[in-house]
Amino acid sequence: MRRQVATLAIVGLLAAGCGGDDDLFGGIPDLGDEPADDPADEPDAPDDASDEPAATQPEGADAPDEPDAPDAPDAPDEPDPGDAGPGDADAIDPADFPTIEERSIDVAVQYGVIEWEIQEMVVVDLDADLQPGEQPQGVEITFPARVFNAGGGTASVNNTPVALQWDDAAGDTFTVSVQPDFRDVPADSFTSGELRVHLTHDDRTVFVDDTAYLLVGRPGVTPAVAPIGADVEPVTRLLVQQDTDGWTLDIEGEDTGRQSMIDTVTVTDAHVRWSDPDGRPLEDGNSLLQITYTIENRGEAQTCSARGQGGWRLTLPDGDAVNDVGVTERCAAAGDTVTDVFTRFVIPTEDFAGDYQLWHSRRSGATEPSDEIEITLVDGEGYRLSERD
Repeated sequence: MRRQVATLAIVGLLAAGCGGDDDLFGGIPDLGDEPADDPADEPDAPDDASDEPAATQPEGADAPDEPDAPDAPDAPDEPDPGDAGPGDADAIDPADFPTIEERSIDVAVQYGVIEWEIQEMVVVDLDADLQPGEQPQGVEITFPARVFNAGGGTASVNNTPVALQWDDAAGDTFTVSVQPDFRDVPADSFTSGELRVHLTHDDRTVFVDDTAYLLVGRPGVTPAVAPIGADVEPVTRLLVQQDTDGWTLDIEGEDTGRQSMIDTVTVTDAHVRWSDPDGRPLEDGNSLLQITYTIENRGEAQTCSARGQGGWRLTLPDGDAVNDVGVTERCAAAGDTVTDVFTRFVIPTEDFAGDYQLWHSRRSGATEPSDEIEITLVDGEGYRLSERD
């Protein structure tokens, strides 16, 4: 009997292994030798929990395409140290800068009572060793110079306006200020110093060497021009000596007391300059004639020039006339000779060369005899007050 039961049990197990309904396992009690289920374990989900086929993840090749991410912009190229963009200092090559050469100047000009002797031009190129990435600095120019004070008192020349100027092909004028550096100069003396100017890089790129010059003095007030470039003519404002041979006036008459008036007035020196009697520069369009003369009174009466202006008159080449601006000595006693008297005339033109009429009268009481001569003024090379005896 026991053998039959065992046989049936084996047959049942074989049948289950060959595939039957899963419910068949529900009627089989747990074998005593198997451990009891842990109540904490979740039961396995039945294999046939759903008739729907289980969803499968598509293979990578079959998966729908993900939308492409936008392309990132290309990173800018790293600049090459040797390259530079427009306007970058790296693009500036010192070899392309216009060259400004040092040179000897050796010119003397006068402004007012001050004579300027400009000796040379020294150039320091601040960009000679310019490195990539550095900003150009330009050029420092120095003009070693001496000044002579022809005035009667100590003068300070550092306040005199001085400029470096040049003209371009279009006729435009460029101006850069110049700084004088001098000690105060005593009367009738020299002092040394220098004129300094800084040309920026922008100034340098438009600098025209051939038309460059130093303008000494205030524009509009007869400044002097010291040439730097080959195309510039000097305007020195140095005094222009005149030949006074034959400049003699004979003034004769009788005063109210019937005393004889016999004066011989001889001009011993004459020059043209561009400053007024006090040494101040004249406005553009004017020059000044100064005459020095001797009065020889060979008569019986004392004679005098007019008080103030009007004792002398100068008639210009165009027929207009100007009075003198006053004499330094008015009278000469009978039998006396008075020397080194002078007076001046402001001529309303800088182009003063030409023929003039020079008139002078002397008075004694109510009598005013006069004489007039023709003189000729010439324009020529000026002379330096510092070298005059």
